[in-house]
Amino acid sequence: ELLCAVEVARRPAGERWGRCKIVRKAGEYADSLCVVLLEPATRRARVALGALDGEPRALARCAAALADGMPPGDLSPAIEEDLREAGVLEAVARRRHATCVQRAVAAALERQTP
Repeated sequence: ELLCAVEVARRPAGERWGRCKIVRKAGEYADSLCVVLLEPATRRARVALGALDGEPRALARCAAALADGMPPGDLSPAIEEDLREAGVLEAVARRRHATCVQRAVAAALERQTP
C-alpha cells in the first residue's frame, strides 16, 4: 500500500488552540503534555492531557468550564477534579499536569487561527 494524499478539513475561522509540553531535557519524552482547542463561535472546548501512566485523557470538566467562559485563573478546581478522576494522586505530578494545562489554555487564548 502507498499513501498518496492526506485531506485535512479547514478549521473554522476564530478557532484557537494551544499546547504545552513539559520535559526535563530537550529531546526526551514528555513529563506532561496538554493540547487545548477552543471554538468560540460554537462555545465548545476540548482539553486533552497526555504523558499519564496510561493513555491520554480528555479533561471534560476543564473543557466545560472553558466553554462556559470561565476565566483561566478560575480553572484550578475543574483541573484538580479531572486529574483526580484520571488517577493522578501524587502531589508533584498533579502540580506538573495542572501547570501544563494552565499554560496550554493561556497559549490557546493568545493564538487565533486565521
